[in-house]
Amino acid sequence: MRALALSILVCLSFNLFSQNSPVSPSAVKIDCDDMKPFQQGLSVVRKGRSWGIIDAKGNFLVPYGKYKSISDEGFINGYCAVSADVDKTGYIDRSGKLVIPCEYSLCEPFDDQGYAYVETKSYRGDSYMIKANGEKIKLPPDVKPGIQQHGIYDRSGKLIEKVDNVTIGKLSDGLIRVQRIVEHGEFKYGYLDRNGKVVIPFQFSYQPGDFSDGLAIVYPKDNTNFDYAYIDKTGKVVLEIKKGSLQQFSGSRESRYYNFSNGVALSRYNVNGNQATLLFKDGSVKGFNDILKHPKAATATFASMENGYILFIIANSLGLADKNGTVIIEPKFRSLTFFDPVSNLAQASYESSGVSVTGFVDIKGTFVIVKGSSSTF
Repeated sequence: MRALALSILVCLSFNLFSQNSPVSPSAVKIDCDDMKPFQQGLSVVRKGRSWGIIDAKGNFLVPYGKYKSISDEGFINGYCAVSADVDKTGYIDRSGKLVIPCEYSLCEPFDDQGYAYVETKSYRGDSYMIKANGEKIKLPPDVKPGIQQHGIYDRSGKLIEKVDNVTIGKLSDGLIRVQRIVEHGEFKYGYLDRNGKVVIPFQFSYQPGDFSDGLAIVYPKDNTNFDYAYIDKTGKVVLEIKKGSLQQFSGSRESRYYNFSNGVALSRYNVNGNQATLLFKDGSVKGFNDILKHPKAATATFASMENGYILFIIANSLGLADKNGTVIIEPKFRSLTFFDPVSNLAQASYESSGVSVTGFVDIKGTFVIVKGSSSTF
């Protein structure tokens, strides 16, 4: 969850720029009804039924009304879908230039290889994989490249891995988890690359995790030696979690950690049933409340983690810390997202002493862009 309790009424009063206010005196006010979190340095904003795009300084890259609609997803891998009319959708780049004309009924986000899936009509139209330079690959009818229910298809629509009555995961960190029937009718899991090549053999009896931050969680058939482990992209076990080794944090239950992100994985419970615990790649385990460097750390509640940064709550207010527990933004916000790495801005809302503000804060927790007042009715 990138934002918590995001919707709030905005009331800009004379207190807004007071000494104790978190709003910069030079903050830019955007006249809008809605604003989306920054993606790759840009934010989609809406006023009534008009859409626009602003940059990190509050300047309009795309003015209201230039397009009938703009994708809520914003910029993904450098491009954003925009529509001139019904069944008339194309793409703009981060400079605001229309690079793919608005002539498609469906435009999905560009992937990390520079391709996007498009359709010419919503029913029985042609479908293509398209590049930003306009180069197109026409696809066979009813075929969509990538990971589908019954197999993996390349960009031309060719089936490269057939999967019948088994499971197939998503493309994650460059690899895909797939289940196959091997010798003696056994079901085993392994990993393929995006081209269908086997990278890690089909050897796992229990469903392993997706790769993230270069590691994936796996489970042994016999947990006598270790309860679970993490493997790297060659299939080598690089971290074993031995049975009982996390007892100090998990009590009668063993913690189950999520995927690694920027060197750390997390679990949601410990011996008290509420403290998040962090597992580091060197095998060390730490309780979040124990490492949080804040006077009220004992009362903190873990909210979410992304790329090694942690949103936490103290006294119903959100703050941000790094994976080592250093507080980056004091807990004072009603809602807060993670920072966009390009703009270094996070979406936030604040309410105190009759002042309500929604907008974007910098790394110091100061509003530099604020949302203008919405219509009362």
